[in-house]
Amino acid sequence: MSCIPAIPWANIPAARPKGGPMQPKDSEPVSATPLRRPLQDFLTFRIANLANALNTQAGDILRRGCGISLNDWRVLSLATVPGLRTTRDMVAASGMDSAIISRALQRLEEAGLILTVRGTKDRREREIHLTAKGRALHADMVPTMQNRQDALIALLDEGEQRMVFTILDKLSEGAKRRDF
Repeated sequence: MSCIPAIPWANIPAARPKGGPMQPKDSEPVSATPLRRPLQDFLTFRIANLANALNTQAGDILRRGCGISLNDWRVLSLATVPGLRTTRDMVAASGMDSAIISRALQRLEEAGLILTVRGTKDRREREIHLTAKGRALHADMVPTMQNRQDALIALLDEGEQRMVFTILDKLSEGAKRRDF
């Protein structure tokens, strides 16, 4: 099953006409199917925008504080969790894309924050170990990142905190559906 939507290739001109942008045959604006609610009221749109804003905030804090990206921080943090010693372990625990983890591991190793060694059980796998420099950087940044989490949570009263986590759990379950 392909994740690529079907495209009506017959309706797309082979090349852009010389001298300007492509226009429909009758030069009328192309109208989309009307939405039942404004885009800004789509739950997924709002969640994606919030996630982008929070990721930007965290990325700025990390770049200023220790010079690494958010993905590198996430992978470095995963490397502190006992039992997560391979890319496969990290993917399973975090849901992050394996390519993102692999690229972050490469940057972290180049920076001397982790060390990877050929696996003892499976020679195809590389075991991931924090270096002293990686442990120190993580220990230095954890208080800042925890303060950020505390400040975000403090925006909500106790009832709202419980509610938001209940809602997130329900939406996570709903995200598994494919029968629409």
